Amino acid sequence: MRDALLLPGGHVITVDNSAAIGEKENDIVKVSNELAAYYTIRVALLEQWSANAEPQAISLANFSGDNAWQPYINGIHQAFKEIGAPMPPITGSTETNMSTLQSGLSITIIGRKLEDTTCASLVWYVYGQPLVGQEVLEQPQAVADLGRIYNGWQRGLVKKVWPVGSSGVAKECERLFPNKTIKIEDLDLHKTAGPATAVLLASHVEDEHILCDYFGLPLKKVVVQA
Repeated sequence: MRDALLLPGGHVITVDNSAAIGEKENDIVKVSNELAAYYTIRVALLEQWSANAEPQAISLANFSGDNAWQPYINGIHQAFKEIGAPMPPITGSTETNMSTLQSGLSITIIGRKLEDTTCASLVWYVYGQPLVGQEVLEQPQAVADLGRIYNGWQRGLVKKVWPVGSSGVAKECERLFPNKTIKIEDLDLHKTAGPATAVLLASHVEDEHILCDYFGLPLKKVVVQA
Protein backbone atom coordinates (compact mmCIF):
# COMPACT_ATOMS: atom_id res chain seq x y z
CA MET A 1 0.00 0.00 0.00
CA ARG A 2 1.04 3.60 -0.48
CA ASP A 3 -0.68 6.14 1.82
CA ALA A 4 -3.63 4.08 2.98
CA LEU A 5 -4.76 2.91 6.40
CA LEU A 6 -5.81 -0.74 6.62
CA LEU A 7 -8.29 -1.45 9.41
CA PRO A 8 -9.35 -4.79 10.91
CA GLY A 9 -12.03 -6.38 8.78
CA GLY A 10 -10.44 -5.32 5.51
CA HIS A 11 -11.51 -1.67 5.42
CA VAL A 12 -9.12 0.77 3.75
CA ILE A 13 -9.07 4.52 4.44
CA THR A 14 -7.58 7.00 1.96
CA VAL A 15 -7.75 10.80 1.90
CA ASP A 16 -6.70 13.78 -0.16
CA ASN A 17 -6.98 17.54 0.34
CA SER A 18 -7.13 20.69 -1.74
CA ALA A 19 -6.36 24.24 -0.60
CA ALA A 20 -6.34 27.63 -2.36
CA ILE A 21 -7.71 25.99 -5.51
CA GLY A 22 -11.20 27.01 -6.60
CA GLU A 23 -13.44 30.00 -7.18
CA LYS A 24 -12.60 32.34 -4.28
CA GLU A 25 -10.92 35.66 -5.02
CA ASN A 26 -7.76 34.79 -3.09
CA ASP A 27 -7.32 31.29 -4.50
CA ILE A 28 -3.92 30.72 -6.09
CA VAL A 29 -5.25 28.44 -8.84
CA LYS A 30 -8.59 29.56 -10.30
CA VAL A 31 -10.75 26.63 -11.36
CA SER A 32 -14.36 25.61 -10.88
CA ASN A 33 -15.21 24.00 -7.55
CA GLU A 34 -16.34 20.97 -9.51
CA LEU A 35 -12.90 20.53 -11.06
CA ALA A 36 -11.19 21.03 -7.70
CA ALA A 37 -13.25 18.19 -6.22
CA TYR A 38 -12.66 15.98 -9.25
CA TYR A 39 -8.89 16.18 -8.89
CA THR A 40 -9.10 15.66 -5.13
CA ILE A 41 -11.23 12.50 -5.35
CA ARG A 42 -8.95 11.31 -8.15
CA VAL A 43 -5.98 11.03 -5.77
CA ALA A 44 -8.00 9.29 -3.04
CA LEU A 45 -9.32 6.81 -5.64
CA LEU A 46 -5.84 6.00 -6.92
CA GLU A 47 -4.74 5.40 -3.33
CA GLN A 48 -7.61 2.91 -2.95
CA TRP A 49 -6.52 1.02 -6.04
CA SER A 50 -2.93 1.09 -4.86
CA ALA A 51 -4.15 -0.75 -1.76
CA ASN A 52 -6.15 -3.14 -3.98
CA ALA A 53 -9.41 -1.81 -2.57
CA GLU A 54 -12.77 -0.66 -3.95
CA PRO A 55 -14.60 2.42 -2.54
CA GLN A 56 -17.60 1.76 -0.31
CA ALA A 57 -18.35 5.22 1.14
CA ILE A 58 -17.13 8.83 0.89
CA SER A 59 -16.86 11.67 3.40
CA LEU A 60 -16.50 15.27 2.17
CA ALA A 61 -15.16 18.09 4.36
CA ASN A 62 -16.05 21.42 2.75
CA PHE A 63 -14.33 24.61 3.96
CA SER A 64 -15.52 26.78 1.08
CA GLY A 65 -19.10 27.55 2.14
CA ASP A 66 -22.58 26.25 1.36
CA ASN A 67 -22.47 27.28 -2.30
CA ALA A 68 -19.52 24.97 -2.95
CA TRP A 69 -21.17 21.80 -1.63
CA GLN A 70 -23.13 20.76 -4.72
CA PRO A 71 -20.32 21.56 -7.18
CA TYR A 72 -18.00 19.46 -5.03
CA ILE A 73 -20.49 16.59 -5.16
CA ASN A 74 -20.73 17.03 -8.93
CA GLY A 75 -16.94 16.78 -9.24
CA ILE A 76 -16.89 13.57 -7.24
CA HIS A 77 -19.69 12.18 -9.39
CA GLN A 78 -17.72 13.07 -12.52
CA ALA A 79 -14.83 10.86 -11.43
CA PHE A 80 -17.06 7.84 -10.90
CA LYS A 81 -18.82 8.48 -14.19
CA GLU A 82 -15.41 8.54 -15.88
CA ILE A 83 -14.48 5.11 -14.54
CA GLY A 84 -17.96 3.69 -15.20
CA ALA A 85 -18.70 2.80 -11.57
CA PRO A 86 -21.62 3.83 -9.34
CA MET A 87 -20.83 6.55 -6.81
CA PRO A 88 -20.80 5.17 -3.25
CA PRO A 89 -22.92 6.75 -0.49
CA ILE A 90 -21.54 10.15 0.48
CA THR A 91 -21.80 12.24 3.62
CA GLY A 92 -19.85 15.15 5.04
CA SER A 93 -19.87 18.58 6.60
CA THR A 94 -19.58 22.24 5.57
CA GLU A 95 -17.84 24.92 7.64
CA THR A 96 -20.44 27.68 7.99
CA ASN A 97 -19.38 29.31 11.26
CA MET A 98 -16.36 30.95 9.67
CA SER A 99 -16.00 32.34 6.17
CA THR A 100 -12.65 31.48 4.60
CA LEU A 101 -10.67 33.66 2.20
CA GLN A 102 -9.48 30.67 0.18
CA SER A 103 -11.15 27.44 -0.91
CA GLY A 104 -10.51 24.18 0.89
CA LEU A 105 -11.83 20.65 0.86
CA SER A 106 -10.87 17.19 2.02
CA ILE A 107 -12.23 13.90 0.70
CA THR A 108 -11.96 10.61 2.59
CA ILE A 109 -12.81 7.27 1.00
CA ILE A 110 -13.65 4.16 2.99
CA GLY A 111 -13.01 1.11 0.86
CA ARG A 112 -12.95 -2.64 1.16
CA LYS A 113 -9.76 -4.52 0.39
CA LEU A 114 -9.95 -7.15 -2.32
CA GLU A 115 -8.12 -10.45 -2.22
CA ASP A 116 -4.45 -9.97 -3.01
CA THR A 117 -2.91 -11.99 -5.81
CA THR A 118 0.78 -12.78 -6.10
CA CYS A 119 2.28 -11.39 -9.29
CA ALA A 120 5.77 -12.36 -10.41
CA SER A 121 7.85 -10.84 -13.22
CA LEU A 122 6.15 -7.45 -13.21
CA VAL A 123 7.42 -4.50 -15.22
CA TRP A 124 6.68 -0.95 -14.06
CA TYR A 125 5.88 2.08 -16.21
CA VAL A 126 5.16 5.77 -15.69
CA TYR A 127 1.85 6.78 -17.26
CA GLY A 128 1.21 10.52 -17.67
CA GLN A 129 3.40 13.56 -17.04
CA PRO A 130 4.14 15.19 -13.67
CA LEU A 131 2.10 18.42 -13.67
CA VAL A 132 0.99 20.88 -11.02
CA GLY A 133 -1.21 23.97 -10.72
CA GLN A 134 -1.91 25.77 -13.98
CA GLU A 135 -0.05 23.08 -15.95
CA VAL A 136 -2.84 20.60 -15.19
CA LEU A 137 -5.35 22.92 -16.89
CA GLU A 138 -3.09 23.70 -19.83
CA GLN A 139 -2.01 20.11 -20.62
CA PRO A 140 -5.01 17.83 -19.96
CA GLN A 141 -3.82 15.43 -22.66
CA ALA A 142 -0.72 14.69 -20.56
CA VAL A 143 -2.70 13.67 -17.45
CA ALA A 144 -3.00 9.93 -16.74
CA ASP A 145 -6.54 8.89 -17.67
CA LEU A 146 -8.49 7.68 -14.63
CA GLY A 147 -10.97 5.59 -16.62
CA ARG A 148 -8.28 3.75 -18.54
CA ILE A 149 -6.38 2.96 -15.35
CA TYR A 150 -9.48 1.59 -13.63
CA ASN A 151 -10.65 -0.47 -16.59
CA GLY A 152 -7.14 -1.83 -17.15
CA TRP A 153 -6.99 -2.79 -13.47
CA GLN A 154 -10.42 -4.43 -13.63
CA ARG A 155 -9.42 -6.44 -16.70
CA GLY A 156 -6.22 -7.65 -15.05
CA LEU A 157 -3.99 -5.91 -17.58
CA VAL A 158 -2.78 -3.53 -14.87
CA LYS A 159 -1.59 -5.53 -11.87
CA LYS A 160 -0.44 -2.71 -9.58
CA VAL A 161 -1.28 1.00 -9.31
CA TRP A 162 0.92 3.53 -7.51
CA PRO A 163 0.07 7.26 -7.80
CA VAL A 164 2.89 9.81 -7.92
CA GLY A 165 2.63 12.58 -5.34
CA SER A 166 4.26 15.91 -4.63
CA SER A 167 7.71 14.38 -4.04
CA GLY A 168 7.96 13.15 -7.62
CA VAL A 169 8.61 9.86 -9.39
CA ALA A 170 12.04 9.34 -7.82
CA LYS A 171 10.67 9.37 -4.28
CA GLU A 172 7.89 6.92 -5.15
CA CYS A 173 10.41 4.59 -6.79
CA GLU A 174 12.50 4.70 -3.62
CA ARG A 175 9.48 3.37 -1.74
CA LEU A 176 8.75 0.70 -4.33
CA PHE A 177 12.36 -0.36 -4.92
CA PRO A 178 14.41 0.41 -1.79
CA ASN A 179 18.19 0.36 -2.24
CA LYS A 180 17.87 0.02 -6.02
CA THR A 181 19.01 2.32 -8.82
CA ILE A 182 16.21 3.55 -11.07
CA LYS A 183 16.47 4.79 -14.64
CA ILE A 184 13.61 6.38 -16.58
CA GLU A 185 14.34 8.20 -19.83
CA ASP A 186 13.12 11.71 -20.69
CA LEU A 187 11.29 12.44 -17.45
CA ASP A 188 11.86 14.88 -14.58
CA LEU A 189 11.98 12.41 -11.70
CA HIS A 190 11.87 15.05 -8.97
CA LYS A 191 8.99 17.21 -10.17
CA THR A 192 5.71 17.12 -8.26
CA ALA A 193 2.87 15.32 -10.00
CA GLY A 194 0.24 17.51 -8.33
CA PRO A 195 -3.07 15.61 -8.24
CA ALA A 196 -1.38 12.37 -9.37
CA THR A 197 -1.20 13.41 -13.01
CA ALA A 198 1.48 10.71 -13.34
CA VAL A 199 0.91 7.17 -12.10
CA LEU A 200 3.21 4.17 -11.79
CA LEU A 201 1.62 1.04 -13.26
CA ALA A 202 2.81 -2.57 -13.27
CA SER A 203 1.94 -5.36 -15.68
CA HIS A 204 3.28 -8.73 -16.74
CA VAL A 205 6.36 -8.62 -18.96
CA GLU A 206 4.54 -10.32 -21.83
CA ASP A 207 1.76 -7.68 -21.82
CA GLU A 208 4.02 -4.72 -22.66
CA HIS A 209 2.76 -4.17 -26.22
CA ILE A 210 -0.87 -4.67 -25.21
CA LEU A 211 -0.46 -2.19 -22.37
CA CYS A 212 1.12 0.46 -24.60
CA ASP A 213 -1.62 0.09 -27.21
CA TYR A 214 -4.33 0.24 -24.55
CA PHE A 215 -3.16 3.47 -22.90
CA GLY A 216 -2.30 5.33 -26.08
CA LEU A 217 0.04 7.81 -24.39
CA PRO A 218 3.70 6.74 -24.45
CA LEU A 219 4.55 4.78 -21.32
CA LYS A 220 7.99 5.27 -19.83
CA LYS A 221 9.54 2.03 -18.61
CA VAL A 222 11.07 1.95 -15.15
CA VAL A 223 14.46 0.23 -15.36
CA VAL A 224 15.41 -1.21 -11.97
CA GLN A 225 19.07 -1.96 -11.35
CA ALA A 226 20.75 -3.58 -8.36
